[in-house]
Amino acid sequence: MLESRIAFGSDKSKINAISRQQLSDCISKIKCEKGWKRFFATLKYAVNNGLHLEKNYAPKGFTGKKGKCHAGSTDGTKVDTKPFKKYVLHRKLSAAEMKFLLLRGPLGVTIDGSADEFKFYKNGILQYKCGKPTHSLLLVGYFDPRIKNNKKNLALITKGVQIDKPVWILRNSWGEGWGAKGHIFLEMKEDWSCGMYENVLEFIK
Repeated sequence: MLESRIAFGSDKSKINAISRQQLSDCISKIKCEKGWKRFFATLKYAVNNGLHLEKNYAPKGFTGKKGKCHAGSTDGTKVDTKPFKKYVLHRKLSAAEMKFLLLRGPLGVTIDGSADEFKFYKNGILQYKCGKPTHSLLLVGYFDPRIKNNKKNLALITKGVQIDKPVWILRNSWGEGWGAKGHIFLEMKEDWSCGMYENVLEFIK
């Protein structure tokens, strides 16, 4: 979500990746926090300490394991964290309100990421009995087959799988090898979508 905040409204065609390994290594309680609380732990660290690009921080790439923090000894220009300072946490929204907020940019949301159906998701509309929200994702858009929409762009990540219901399009942080090129499709419901209508994080100008 931090990278999307930098990219949104930028004239750059490509934004270099922020080091996820730095966040894992340097935020002492990041594994203890879940859902939207992890968002705030990350934001607090980013604003107070700054962030390095993935290409500058050692070890390069994401190891999936917590290691020694090398932020103080890493060379290179840090990412400007001023865009991260202004945000709103929406405690509860409707589906219509979520759609409206997406016009201003991607949103930080949480759903249950503990179920095997989620962990080993490949493509199509996720079908599972979700519990308490534990995992943070980036809500990047939605698709409704009943109205005219950009089906061409959707086809790039569905791998030919037909989406025949209104869905939310969420991007995970586990790389493009997971799910539909890093994305997941969750059925859009008016009253409940696995808790993602609650504690929605939106950056503001």
